Amino acid sequence: MEFAFFILPTFGIICGFFDIGMALFSWNTLQNAVREGTRYAITYQTDASGSQKTSIKNTVAAFSMNLVSAAATSGSGTAYIDVNYYSQPTTANPNGSVVSGANSNASGNLVEVAIKNYPYAYMAPFSGSLAAAFYTSPGSHLGISVYSTDLLGGTPSTGLPTP
Repeated sequence: MEFAFFILPTFGIICGFFDIGMALFSWNTLQNAVREGTRYAITYQTDASGSQKTSIKNTVAAFSMNLVSAAATSGSGTAYIDVNYYSQPTTANPNGSVVSGANSNASGNLVEVAIKNYPYAYMAPFSGSLAAAFYTSPGSHLGISVYSTDLLGGTPSTGLPTP
């Protein structure tokens, strides 16, 4: 009886350490991936896709250690990896504004690379419910969102790639 009172909380603590460790690992890996995507974006490179946004998403996916893919979407159909361009903040518009269309990746604009609401499912269901019910119930995961923003510098000599 004493063993049961000892082993159950001990396993709970050990599983909690694993869950916290994996959540931090996932967050850190995704944060590094969006930073690399931002670094890639400010160099105006494109891969075989021909589109800079697709190239940035592919770079983020490559650095995410297979946690997220470039085409992965949530249940609502929104993509996990998001790339946006913003104009510089001014006194008239202190927050800047989203820029889209041709030359949205022009010099002086800001590029934001994000992974939004990446679902991290807990390894050990501490909610008291069964594991199957825990993983299929809505809101049963931790949503990890990470962002990275940088200023687009000088344009390349060959012109701007298609955003």
